[in-house]
Amino acid sequence: MHMKGEVLLGAGLRLLSILLVACPILMAFQANGWDLRKTLIEEDGVREIEEKLSGLSFEDMTWTVLENEIEYSESAHEAKIPINIYSGLSFQMKILEVEIEASFEGRRILLEMMENEVVLTPRENAKMHLRGTFYEDPRGKEIELGTGRIVIEKLGVIMEIRVGE
Repeated sequence: MHMKGEVLLGAGLRLLSILLVACPILMAFQANGWDLRKTLIEEDGVREIEEKLSGLSFEDMTWTVLENEIEYSESAHEAKIPINIYSGLSFQMKILEVEIEASFEGRRILLEMMENEVVLTPRENAKMHLRGTFYEDPRGKEIELGTGRIVIEKLGVIMEIRVGE
């Protein structure tokens, strides 16, 4: 009987420790109307993030493929596609990642940004490169762009934007 009491006491203590951790979390969720964002970030923090991200519109950016500078390696079947980006935005931001699914000659291709990051300065041009595997030289031919994603950083806030979906 002595052993059974120790087992029950041990189980009860474990249950009590779980309740001591879970109850404050559940109470915080309930107090914030079960809203994850409000529960995890104080209201001032939410307001600050919304202010930092206000004015973010990709309509103010121009992406141009520099067709006469495309490089293609026959042996590696790899193309390096330079892109000029003009930012009409009023703030600086960084592009951390770009991935675009494309179609070329009936094959699906993944184009990825080569640089670790590209800094976009207001009303200036920046250059980046996309790299992808092509089994034929893509220069002078049409590449059909599909969906993709862009990861940006603005004032320490990192966002992933899905395009073409």
